[in-house]
Amino acid sequence: KKFGGMGMPELRRLRQLEEENQRLKRLVADLSLRDDRALTRWIHVIAETRVRYGYQRIHILLRREGWRQDYNQQRSHEYIRMIVNIS
Repeated sequence: KKFGGMGMPELRRLRQLEEENQRLKRLVADLSLRDDRALTRWIHVIAETRVRYGYQRIHILLRREGWRQDYNQQRSHEYIRMIVNIS
């Protein structure tokens, strides 16, 4: 039988590729979550040691320390708001 013009070997290969894609997506999500946790911990440390610093200054410190990839000022503001509300 054919499904959409595809034979059984093509369907099996398609299913394998879909499963591999799901595994890779989970891996990327886990890695980004791990980075988010590390970033959140580091923001927490900075906010505790430098109490008078606002989110803009903390953002500048983080950029100087290398937190440039996939990170912007709005995200730092969201993290700092989250930390302040939790603490």
